[in-house]
Amino acid sequence: MKKNHIGVDVKTDIVEKSEKWFTLKLTITETRGSSSLDYKYYHIDRKEEKIIKLVDLFESSEFKEKISKEIKNRCKRVWIKMKILYII
Repeated sequence: MKKNHIGVDVKTDIVEKSEKWFTLKLTITETRGSSSLDYKYYHIDRKEEKIIKLVDLFESSEFKEKISKEIKNRCKRVWIKMKILYII
């Protein structure tokens, strides 16, 4: 019988702790034949006692379009500066 060796390590950090917000960062390392590193952030509105997602911070549903446009613009500037061919 073949044995698989898998390791998972989770570290926690408190990023923000104020009257309004509590932000917890998880650093997750998963190890097999190779490894992967993942970060997860949980932003909690302490007054509402709920986890807040990015969509909750915007009044309109256009936030994805606005954020996507901004990310593309920033990437283009970096790619042009680095003289990297890009297609969007």
